[in-house]
Amino acid sequence: MKFSSLKSKHYLHNASLKALLNEIANGSTYGKLLSNPGVSIGSSSKAKVKTNAFDYVKDGVFHTVAAAETAFTATEHDIADKSEAIFVVSCKLADDSIVITMGEPVLSEDGSAVAPATPEGHLKLGEVKIVTDGAVFDASTTLLDAATLTATFTSKTDIFSGLA
Repeated sequence: MKFSSLKSKHYLHNASLKALLNEIANGSTYGKLLSNPGVSIGSSSKAKVKTNAFDYVKDGVFHTVAAAETAFTATEHDIADKSEAIFVVSCKLADDSIVITMGEPVLSEDGSAVAPATPEGHLKLGEVKIVTDGAVFDASTTLLDAATLTATFTSKTDIFSGLA
């Protein structure tokens, strides 16, 4: 493959590679993922969100975050029946803790929920979309594989600024 023949929006294009390597080498005030955190349903508790161990770089320093299972916040993350919400799963860069942030819940019949913005000082790891049908989602007790809800887990991060 000839790199010179790639279009400017292709991630292997010379300018994109330079921007990406520059960010990694010179650091960034925002963290950049280097491996997949694998956002999924908890294994020790199916009421929690699991993240695998992952690596990121910030300010030119490489960090490793251990695997974790993070609980939703009781009452604050509850969802009414026949509703849906998207939660952003992020890593708080100040202390490498995993945080779950809830987007505005909407009635399923009114349209699709929208993910909230990644909190300032956090690195987005993924999203969890919860749709209820037949019962409320009680954030402190409802299992994420309950018959009354659909939980969709997505590993995704904010794009490298040099590739936007």
